[in-house]
Amino acid sequence: MHFEEIITKLNTEATSERDKGYKFELLIKNWLLYEKLYRENIDKNKS
Repeated sequence: MHFEEIITKLNTEATSERDKGYKFELLIKNWLLYEKLYRENIDKNKS
């Protein structure tokens, strides 16, 4: 699934602007935690 498709789905499923922002924050958080390049940097900063 392409990023644009994910954002479109997020926008259509959101029940409010607040919900849209919350879903977007979760999307970015999970991407940063599971993308190898960023995950390694986040793990180094936790120590």
